[in-house]
Amino acid sequence: MGWDTYRRLDRLPYLSADSQTLQLSSFDRSGGDFDISTGNRNGTGGCLTSGGAGCVIAEDRGAGEVDSIWFTRDGGNVSAIGAMRIELDGQTVIDAPLQSLVDGTLGPPFVWPFVANAAQSPGGVYVKVPMPYRTSMRISVTSNLEYYHVDYRHFPTASGVSTFSAADRALDVLTTLGAAGTADPKPPAREEVHHHRLVELPTAVGLTIAESSGSGSVSALHLLLADPADQVLSGLRLQIEFDGRITVDSPIGEFFGAGLGLSTVRSLMFAAIPQPSGSLSLSEWWPMPFAHSARVILLNTTGNPVTGIDSDVVTTADPQWAPALASGRAGYFTTRSHAGQPRLARTGCLPMSRATASSSASATPSGVLGSLHRSATMPLTFWREPNASMSTVLPRRSGMAPARRTSTRVVGISKTAPAIAPR
Repeated sequence: MGWDTYRRLDRLPYLSADSQTLQLSSFDRSGGDFDISTGNRNGTGGCLTSGGAGCVIAEDRGAGEVDSIWFTRDGGNVSAIGAMRIELDGQTVIDAPLQSLVDGTLGPPFVWPFVANAAQSPGGVYVKVPMPYRTSMRISVTSNLEYYHVDYRHFPTASGVSTFSAADRALDVLTTLGAAGTADPKPPAREEVHHHRLVELPTAVGLTIAESSGSGSVSALHLLLADPADQVLSGLRLQIEFDGRITVDSPIGEFFGAGLGLSTVRSLMFAAIPQPSGSLSLSEWWPMPFAHSARVILLNTTGNPVTGIDSDVVTTADPQWAPALASGRAGYFTTRSHAGQPRLARTGCLPMSRATASSSASATPSGVLGSLHRSATMPLTFWREPNASMSTVLPRRSGMAPARRTSTRVVGISKTAPAIAPR
């Protein structure tokens, strides 16, 4: 929780089953649809009650953490809302004009990417500084409220919770985020093993590029593609088997955030960087634990041979993972790609593309981990909600046949590795 979420990214696989992820928002309490050009019509303007700076928009009793606050009005200019006050455990930690806050004028830790104005986050503004509290939380604004949501977590006890203090400028975390997409953001591991090889893949062939045994984790994966054509990004699949079951099965383009084609993606946990030579460098740093064994496979479904793949898989031996996975305190990294053909309906053509989670949980807030990506089709958060799903409609690209497009998302770290038959 708090800044440790970013300082100890190696602990992402640990689950927090007893915490709740909750949201308060400006939804229409009448059950109607007053969210298109009509503004907020909830009588009180969306206020839960009066108090604080004037209009209370979020309140909680007990231990928890504020993870994300979002507002919009006037095209993203939130000056009319006035001040925002955040009170944690009876102490005011923030009391400042909202526009100044999201502009970053308060200084660290309230700077990009933990805050953003409408120029940095089109259509709205946000605050994603993780702010834990032990006994109470209240967030209020002055007036003129329109659209907002506050995402927070509620913990069963205050054990291990330290109240947020703006005195911790989190400069080390900001440095880590500033290097997003260029280096592993996790703390250095004691022992790393690099499984490096040059790969030539005939048509319809799968090849194991790395194997590891014992208790440990896959801590990084790097691929250099000599020919990053669209059919390679969509037809070359990455499969990862943990403890005898495949929990990762995805086109490499979608897995590394380049599902819409060749582009530059720099994110905290993965990257896709075109090289001057015309090749494409793909990297990811998600921690993927296993109790007994791991196997990383590349499967060629492009219909043509794929040559010139330079692969490097990094594994780390660590005895903590076998008991943690066995007890359910940690989960297996899971992501799958599902596709659906466009179908005609009475309202027109509905191209459907979705990824679903059958079981998922999270040890992280829906904060900057879910925001630090550009041109990426895969969110960065380890999802909490069971049976979470998303739909995306992808445009037809010039010169291409009607697309059977898929969208992959990291759906969670599941407590048990689901059985998926290899393709």
